[in-house]
Amino acid sequence: MEKSRTARTKANFKSGQGPDTVSVEAEVEMVKDPKVLSDQLASFANSAVADCFKTAFESQVTKGSTKLTGLQVNFVKLDGIGDGGGTFKITGTVSASGVEVPISVEINLVKTGRAALSLTVTAINSQTDHDLAVTSLKTMAGRVQ
Repeated sequence: MEKSRTARTKANFKSGQGPDTVSVEAEVEMVKDPKVLSDQLASFANSAVADCFKTAFESQVTKGSTKLTGLQVNFVKLDGIGDGGGTFKITGTVSASGVEVPISVEINLVKTGRAALSLTVTAINSQTDHDLAVTSLKTMAGRVQ
């Protein structure tokens, strides 16, 4: 994807603080060849990709005395936005110093023409709001068409 990219922009938003934080990272990348994006989306449906996300997430969260339990990574196809997309939903519980906090991460990727739209929602101590992600992605898709 790096060699095919022609432009990229990113925005970050955050609500709350401490154990009740919700953050959103939105990114738009333009590519020369939309087939690159189609291939990337097709690969996401492969269960090995979910396993890779799970391993990467575990290695980032479990440092020192921090533990991660009940980690689940699921992929679902995301229809109705652009030319197709998908969502990875990652949930688990992080514990450190005797405190357990549920975490939820939703990674969304949508292809619309030559644009890759990604939106990641991270919620600590609550579930991610999938409707917020879908509404945001629809708005993003409308702006790049």
